Amino acid sequence: FANYCMAEVIIIGGCTSDLTWYSDKVPLAGESLSDGRFIEQFGGSGSNTVIASALLGGKTAFVSKLGDDYFGGKHLVHLKSYGINIDQVSIVEGGHTSVSSVIVNTAGENAIINARGVNGYHMTPEEIERFRSSCKNAKVILIKIELHIETIFELLKVAHSLGIPTVFDPVPLPVSLKMADIPPVDFFCPNEYEAGVLCGNGHEIHSVESGSEAIRLIKEKFPQIKHPIITLGGQGAVFLDEARKVDHVPAPKVKVVETTGAGDMFQAGLGYFIAHYGLEKMKLREIIRRSIELASVSVQREGSCGSYPKREEVIDILTV
Repeated sequence: FANYCMAEVIIIGGCTSDLTWYSDKVPLAGESLSDGRFIEQFGGSGSNTVIASALLGGKTAFVSKLGDDYFGGKHLVHLKSYGINIDQVSIVEGGHTSVSSVIVNTAGENAIINARGVNGYHMTPEEIERFRSSCKNAKVILIKIELHIETIFELLKVAHSLGIPTVFDPVPLPVSLKMADIPPVDFFCPNEYEAGVLCGNGHEIHSVESGSEAIRLIKEKFPQIKHPIITLGGQGAVFLDEARKVDHVPAPKVKVVETTGAGDMFQAGLGYFIAHYGLEKMKLREIIRRSIELASVSVQREGSCGSYPKREEVIDILTV
């Protein structure tokens, strides 16, 4: 694991094969449409984020599980093609790789259904200990909710014990998640829907104002979260800054083609700037602003990981 130990950014999450249909609209229950266009894409929040991170130029490693099937084999080849360290991507004998069906309409909106497969499996104690011994040089660890929740909590504890900053993505929010039990998290990144669920009492987020109120509620309910960051799509993001005050960063106005994977691009940006600058050299507001800019590039293109920019395309965003 020598190369793995050199990684600055470690992403923990799942791989999913996205079977994507493009149509004028999302069909209603019982409705059949015949004007669609189909493509098979590599996806999964973890896979998307690690590829986006590698494209930005980070020394990146991935922790995940794949089934011993057609889709798993294709993912391994795909990850290797980006120069990502996959020493801790394990193959589960008899398991199936996660698969999603995605429908995208002409407005760029999507509907998704997923069969989790091996993404829902536990990491063994041996795998967690191997992770601990090999991540000590990491500058940031990004953890996706795709894995089993007990495994996620264990990995958050490991990162905290080593003093490594964590970015935790709780989307989609599982019913089994008990937020009161969550270990300390540095950067907690729900979208507006998940944040509303966490606030409870039917709290809905449709604006910067309701998002800001959600930040205050999360701050009060979950003091172990240092910096909650709620993404608001075209309205940007609201967050709790270094002075424990609520702030808002707007998003640039762009022509949206597709939003699939935009949140993963945003979080890859967070990981990049935390690893290369940290809060010592760059204010959290600026980290978020630049990460939103990266996500705004991706939504102007089709696909998930296929929409992510290469380093040379966004070098002005990445450098100070």
